[in-house]
Amino acid sequence: MKKRCVAFTILLCCFLAMTLCAHADAPVNLSDISAGASYYFKNTTKLRAEVKNSYFIQQGSATDGEYGYFLVLSNTKGDCTILKVDLSDYTIVSETPGVEVDHGNGMAYNPKTKQLIVSHCTDHPNRLSFIDKDTLAITGSVEMPMRVISVAYNESRDQYVVVHNHDRQFSILDSQFNILSTYDMVEDMFSNQDIDCDDQYIYLLQWQSNNGSNVNYIGVYDWDGNYVNRIKVRSLSEIESMFHIGDRVILAFYAGQVIVGEAQLYQAE
Repeated sequence: MKKRCVAFTILLCCFLAMTLCAHADAPVNLSDISAGASYYFKNTTKLRAEVKNSYFIQQGSATDGEYGYFLVLSNTKGDCTILKVDLSDYTIVSETPGVEVDHGNGMAYNPKTKQLIVSHCTDHPNRLSFIDKDTLAITGSVEMPMRVISVAYNESRDQYVVVHNHDRQFSILDSQFNILSTYDMVEDMFSNQDIDCDDQYIYLLQWQSNNGSNVNYIGVYDWDGNYVNRIKVRSLSEIESMFHIGDRVILAFYAGQVIVGEAQLYQAE
């Protein structure tokens, strides 16, 4: 009788394991996103940075494919430092303080010009500044006809995407920052953060504090301005920015310090 009970228990455990596996959420890539399904990012922390002096509020970020560049706002000076991070092992290569980009809410990288493009967001709300990738010095700027909160760049299209500040819209720009089209955003209950894009989609990061808890979503749109879906980000910290290298997705958060992690996208069953 005892042997029968043990055998039955083993069979039951195997059945439950097979059932759980059959209903496990499937890992997918950004290119797999479609309307109607439910998606979420699960983040694995790779870097927690205690930056020097008063710089500790993570803002925009971008990559050249080898390094990550993270704008970290000062809570007293109104400027940013740039953390240059080796993405092979998440070591901090350099810190460049005193970069005059105000809030520095968004950042993109253009490999054709080898420049980082930063949206100021606050004191100079219409301004995008250009930063040399190697020296991390500001080399110029452009004033947009609207206030800009964040910026992204797509190399194959040679176009930028900018999110407007306060009017719930985003625009597609040509390589000379002329507006090609403007679209309304569907999500209207969240604060806009940074932005990312690839050949297929535009990813609008959004955050809301709900009873003291951070709620993070990423709205997904196509390049014709059509809303596709949204991705829930499973993190207790405030999401600030996102960039990707192929299917590798890097997210940056603020929680009293700079938090950087790699995120796996899942489709919920």
